[in-house]
Amino acid sequence: MDDIAHRAGVSPRTFFRHFAMKEDAALLIHHDFDGALHSHLGQGENRSPLATLCSVYSQVLANYGRGDGEAARQMLRVRALMLTSPTLRTASLRLDAQRAQELLEHFMPAGDRNAREELRIRMAVETTAAAVRVTLTIWNDLYNRGTPVDAAHLFAEALDSAGIRPTAEQ
Repeated sequence: MDDIAHRAGVSPRTFFRHFAMKEDAALLIHHDFDGALHSHLGQGENRSPLATLCSVYSQVLANYGRGDGEAARQMLRVRALMLTSPTLRTASLRLDAQRAQELLEHFMPAGDRNAREELRIRMAVETTAAAVRVTLTIWNDLYNRGTPVDAAHLFAEALDSAGIRPTAEQ
């Protein structure tokens, strides 16, 4: 940790003030991903949660394209690190669980919960999150094999292979 803080040009104490664990620093791109996700969420208020999430994730993944651009390269580096670090993978799953809870609360405030509606919304949140995880894994693999593909197109393919065809009413 001292080495990481030194390379960042800050004291270890300052580093830990901003990041509880070193994995949080490595996963900073996930926070950027979440920020982009939340900035697009308000655009789908007249659609179902599933249609909204599919559209929003597609917009966010479109920013990564075929791996061009700094954000895409940073995401690719983090995905590569996750393959070799169980601790980093675990931290990423923790962030995914937090995102899922935030999305559930976005689509269904605490006072509005009934079992069927919660089931529908949870399935939308969890299935689209799984499609994003698979998309990013395959996107990273293809990039590293020298056959980059567009992340948003790959996400659409992942949804299609899972039989998810969102409409406004779902």
